Amino acid sequence: MANVRAPAFPFPLLASVSVLAWVGFALVFRLLWAPGTEPGDGMGPWLLWMGIGMPIFVAVGALLLRTLRVPAASWPLAAIALTAPALCCDVLTFTWFEAWYPGGGSADDRRYAALIVGGVGILQLALVALSRTPFAGAPTGEAS
Repeated sequence: MANVRAPAFPFPLLASVSVLAWVGFALVFRLLWAPGTEPGDGMGPWLLWMGIGMPIFVAVGALLLRTLRVPAASWPLAAIALTAPALCCDVLTFTWFEAWYPGGGSADDRRYAALIVGGVGILQLALVALSRTPFAGAPTGEAS
């Protein structure tokens, strides 16, 4: 039998996609977000962004992993590879939010941060759930 090697995990590619997605989201946010949100304003626009954006992000993430033929068992690791670099870049966005998004309200920076942190968590959990991979040490249902 021939020695079959498993394909290398595409971390550099996934990390690059993550950084490009960060740039893309920051630009889309700047173009489409209605600035001037104050703490007492309604959450409608934010909920709309989450309600529309999250299913799109999860679908694109799953499609990307399937296209790259990342084994389902590696999807939890791939979820980290797809999100951690963007989170590191978002430190810049949070730090210079007022300069990058002029004319914003006092709640815009917090709502942006909530979109990012919430979105990353949802994407990671969804990709882990879609992997259908049991975790090491998870209960198997068998009696000891």
